[in-house]
Amino acid sequence: IRSKTKFWQMIGRGTRLCEDLLGIGQDKDKFLIFDFCNNFEFFRMNPKGFKGNLGQTLSERIFNLKLDLVKELQDLRYSDEEYVSHRNELLKDLIEDVNNLNEDNFIVKMNLKYVQKYKNKDEWQSLGAINTKDIKEHISPLISKLKDDEFAKRFDILMYTIECSNLQGNSATRPIKSVIETAENLSKLGTIPQIQEQKYIIDKV
Repeated sequence: IRSKTKFWQMIGRGTRLCEDLLGIGQDKDKFLIFDFCNNFEFFRMNPKGFKGNLGQTLSERIFNLKLDLVKELQDLRYSDEEYVSHRNELLKDLIEDVNNLNEDNFIVKMNLKYVQKYKNKDEWQSLGAINTKDIKEHISPLISKLKDDEFAKRFDILMYTIECSNLQGNSATRPIKSVIETAENLSKLGTIPQIQEQKYIIDKV
């Protein structure tokens, strides 16, 4: 293990409570680590670890895209009610995600200063480069929504990427093409009730 986050996740698993492990009323009170790969020695020399090419989770990517959108929508150009309403909805989602983090979790505890800070809505009102860097570094990796559908997450990523690209004046050709292809594929499954319910939206795409 060379990732700081994964290293502390490994340690954190050992600290999990386990009631009645050794019998009634005899809870786990210690744990033992067998460090065959010299992880402790590595992290003594490299406290921050190596990030390597570990990819972001889908939930983390969605969180970061929403964060980018909220930051872009601060601009005076987007002071119309429609933009303000959209920003507030995104902001509500982000703060809700932070509030849902379990502060008893070992990894969350390591970033508790930032978690508690960004549970406060006021901290999100004027996002700058430092704020967004802190959030992406200390909050985003903590976000995990296992209950969400992977396909839905990937589609959300496409839509938020298109929004961000439009606001930033960048090309969104590839994600737009993917959305069109998805809509075309869904239109071929017209016998499924859930798809019939979304016929109007699919036809518009």
